[in-house]
Order: sequence, then C-alpha cells, then structure tokens
Amino acid sequence: MQPTPRRLCKPLAALSLLLLVFADVSKLLGFVGSRGVGSRRPSVARAAEYKQVAVAGATGRLGRFVVSELLSKEDELQVIALTRNVSRAEEFLPVDNDKLKVVTWDPAADQAAAEQAVADADVALWCAEGRKGIVALGNAFKAKGQRPSGSARVIMCSSAAITRPTWSAEQKSRMSGAADIPIVRLNPGGLLDEKRAAEQALRDTGASYAVARPTGLKDDWPAGRPVVSQGDVAVGRTSRQDLASMLVQLLDEPEATGKTFEAASGLVSSLPLPSRLCPVLHEA
Repeated sequence: MQPTPRRLCKPLAALSLLLLVFADVSKLLGFVGSRGVGSRRPSVARAAEYKQVAVAGATGRLGRFVVSELLSKEDELQVIALTRNVSRAEEFLPVDNDKLKVVTWDPAADQAAAEQAVADADVALWCAEGRKGIVALGNAFKAKGQRPSGSARVIMCSSAAITRPTWSAEQKSRMSGAADIPIVRLNPGGLLDEKRAAEQALRDTGASYAVARPTGLKDDWPAGRPVVSQGDVAVGRTSRQDLASMLVQLLDEPEATGKTFEAASGLVSSLPLPSRLCPVLHEA
C-alpha cells in the first residue's frame, strides 16, 4: 500500500508554485534559448509605427508612473494624458513638458468623445477602470487598423485573480495558495467580476490588444525582474514602477498581441530589463 501523498503547507505550496511558474516562463523574459543566458533580441523599431501614445487614467497612481516612463524615452514621443480632471493633471503631471499633452476625457462618455480624445494617438495604455471606457477605446483603435509589426494598439492593465471566483471548489482546493486569499474570498463589490468583464469587452471590440494582470500593486515594493505567467495563479506583490516599465515595453512586443498574462515583481537584480520583454510569448 503506497503512502498517501502529503500536501504542502500553504507557504511551501506558494513557494513551489512560484518556482514552477518561474521555471516555466523564464524563457518569456528572454534569458534562455539557443542564444544563451542573458542574450537579447533587438527591440522592434517604433519610429515608423507610432509617434503619439494615449494614457487613460494618466493621473492615477499607476498612470503617473506610465507617463513618467514614456517621457523618459529619448525619442520624440508625444504623450497624451487622458484625464477627467485637468486640475489633477496640473497637480500630478509635468504639464510644462513639451512632450506631454493633457486631454480631457471621461471614460463614461459616449463613443464620439473617445474617438475625439484619441484622434491623434497611434496606440494607447489603459490604466483606468470601467467597462464602457475600455470598449470605447477599443472601438476607436480598431478603426485605426493593424500595426505593421503586429504589436498591439491597446495595452490594458487589468488584475491578477480575476478568474478565481469562477473556479470550481476542486480547483480552489488544489490551488489554495492562489484562491484562498482575501481579495478572492471577499471580491468586494464584485470588483474581480467587473475587471474580468472589462477584459472580455476589449477583446470583443476586435482591436489588437495585450492584457497584463499584475499582482497587488505597491509603490515601495522592491523593484525586480518581472515574473510572467499564465493561468491566473500568480500571487505576491508588484512594484508600480516595474509594471509601468513592462506596460511601455509591451507597445513594442508583437508576440504579446492577443495574449493575456499575469505579472509579479520577481527576483531583485541589478541587471536591466531585457530589451524585449517576451520574445517567445507565442509559445505560451
């Protein structure tokens, strides 16, 4: 009679899951393969593809990091900060920067308002909330057609854990390290359900997209090399700066188009982020 396998305690189970995810997706970050550890592929040239980037939710806590990341680029990239409240932009954004343009837009407004707000934008980063707004943005960018490189027109920041309320009891038991956490147990106000619906609403517009689902965001969380996974089992924390850097990189990552994946701040390292975040996402 074979002994009954012992279940790992939750901390060990979570650690094992993290190590498994890291082992499975380390190649997504560009550090394994025939070119050897640490090798990189050249970045996709963006100069001919986009000159203006719209950031929805630009005055929010994540949006500010994204705007700063875009403005730090050496090329002549115009950043269009979409916000409901111009006074907040004046308070939180460097509005005197010639590369920044503030545009008033309420995500709850109609389709025509969205199309007017992003008329000059070539691509967009979604750091806001609300299903209606992401649908309007998706529709506006679908009309702009596909990018020559195949990279996405709309990069959406969603959230890890959004599918877990729909898991079966058996799956929740088997993946307790991912399912038995406060945000999943409580799902306050149906927040995770709304985010899940917003993701699907973007997909349904037909716009080219990529969806990043970070784990819990924290400004002072140590920066590290992002760990990317799929299957909505990621747990932990994510530095907002790490996330902002990754979202901006996804603008130049054709392998991320049409993909949805989770991200968490990973191992702390003095090495820079890879020049291309996900060179083999097509294998995921």
